[in-house]
Amino acid sequence: MVTATLQLSDGTNTLPNVLFTFGLSTTVSLTNQSRISLPDMGAATNLYPSSIPVHDVPGLIRKVTVTLLNVQHTSPEDIDVLLVGPRGDTVLLMSDAGGGGALNGANLTFEDGGALLPQASQIISGTYGPTDYAPSETLPAPAPAGLYGGALGVFNGMEANGTWSLYVADDAGGDFGRIGGGWALTISTVDPVGTSADLKIVGSAIPDPLMIGSNVTYTLLVTNLGPDAAQNVTVTNSL
Repeated sequence: MVTATLQLSDGTNTLPNVLFTFGLSTTVSLTNQSRISLPDMGAATNLYPSSIPVHDVPGLIRKVTVTLLNVQHTSPEDIDVLLVGPRGDTVLLMSDAGGGGALNGANLTFEDGGALLPQASQIISGTYGPTDYAPSETLPAPAPAGLYGGALGVFNGMEANGTWSLYVADDAGGDFGRIGGGWALTISTVDPVGTSADLKIVGSAIPDPLMIGSNVTYTLLVTNLGPDAAQNVTVTNSL
């Protein structure tokens, strides 16, 4: 945590210090090392979904990265991989990519901004963006039904805590494989400065100076300097 102390002044008047407390960015990496086994067609036979629970991570998400470890498959275009966040948001990481070029122990990392997986040529270990060459893809239940998201940025601004689920399926017969090393989830968060309403009040009296026995008009102007909305504001002025 970082606390910033601001010394304020209004002309020659020194005002009380103002303190803002906020956290720095945090990055956590978690892995489910259990093998995910794929049949020649259908959902993974042992873990569907494969899950990673996240606890006690402060702040809001600014980046999510997923790595599939030791991917082996005789026809990678059959592989469909869906990530589901704690609130049910979805990203299809991989679908109908790589043609029939067998994968033998590849490590595939997915993050926004990466190049797409090749559609028909050999996939090699590396960093890629979420890639879907068949936009109407839907994974077997209990995976959520499509349409699925296409960018990991869908999670940005949300809390990281909860269960993250990876659904992996094979959508065509005749080939099989596995994700031998499981998968890794890396989440970067930022703890933003807490927002609040900042009210300013200015008072004036007319006329000034005031003669004994004459009328006086008081004006009070309340301004919200933000950033949040102010509610149920009451102004009391004792004469």
